[in-house]
Amino acid sequence: MAAGLTQALVIGKQHRQMQAWSRLVSHRDQHPPYVLRQYAEVASVLSANAKTIGLQPIDEDATVTMLCRAGCNNFMAPVIEDNVLCTSGVVCSPLLSLLFNHSCRPNCAISFNNGCLSLRAIDNIEIGQELTISYVDTMLPRSERRERLENVYFFTCTCSKCSDTNCGRIDQIMDRESSQPPKQLLTDFTHLPEVAPWVSCTIGLLLDCIAGTITSVQIEKGCLCAISGLPLREVSFAAFCHWRERQDECRNSDDKNARLWACVASQHVLAFYILNYSAFHPMIGLQCLTTAALSWNALVACCLIDSQCKALAITRPRIAALAHAARSILQVSSPNFLSVDTQITLLLSQLD
Repeated sequence: MAAGLTQALVIGKQHRQMQAWSRLVSHRDQHPPYVLRQYAEVASVLSANAKTIGLQPIDEDATVTMLCRAGCNNFMAPVIEDNVLCTSGVVCSPLLSLLFNHSCRPNCAISFNNGCLSLRAIDNIEIGQELTISYVDTMLPRSERRERLENVYFFTCTCSKCSDTNCGRIDQIMDRESSQPPKQLLTDFTHLPEVAPWVSCTIGLLLDCIAGTITSVQIEKGCLCAISGLPLREVSFAAFCHWRERQDECRNSDDKNARLWACVASQHVLAFYILNYSAFHPMIGLQCLTTAALSWNALVACCLIDSQCKALAITRPRIAALAHAARSILQVSSPNFLSVDTQITLLLSQLD
């Protein structure tokens, strides 16, 4: 009886999936010719193999249409590897494609772990509010996001972030300089601010933004203040890329100044993430952890050399708060949170 019921449920699920699949739009007439040629080659190979092993003939034209449906209705499957959000593959789920629209400021995200696909909230959701996901990385400038959405999914995004509303103001700023190299973004390790006060102040600003207890305008102001903590810094996608490169370049160095620059860069990257990602996006959680670790490393290096032990006492609680923020965000948004939580626990033990 149980086996029969299980089989009936499986058949019912497969039937719903097939119904959903047939409702997906293929946009076949909008696919580039070279893509259609590739799909036709795949269909031809499948048809030949089916004949070889004695299966029923495959309709090659229908197969091309099916591949078009899959090509413009798929999602990247993100996983956390080495504290970085990576793509483990592509998932095509007809039900997800039909149920969830795209937004460049989504309140949900698809996660993938141990073969299980799940949908997680990454922002506060009001009763009756539409659940949305993003088909592209929302950190990209508006022009690049729109180009990818138009080329792959065949629609022009008109969400709040892409429009000229308040939500889209930062997006306009980020996009404005995206094609130009950042100006006056120094890469040497010799001109640094007073590190401990600057770190403490900037982390305080970022913690206020992460906490969500202030308005969106205040969050924007706080992040912009954090980004402009050093003179002559720009708010643009090019500047974000610059800071991310500096962070990766300096984070594993034994040089004191390089460690300080890694700290400075990580805080700028976090500010950019807060400005551009939803509140509980896993990238914000991961960057909170990275910023906390690099800030601690920088202050330890500074204090061991300059004997400024008082600086650690002032800044330590804020670094710990940043690590706790990472834990809170990743518990909500990351399916493989436990792999990161060990590092958070280790960092907090060093801060005690």
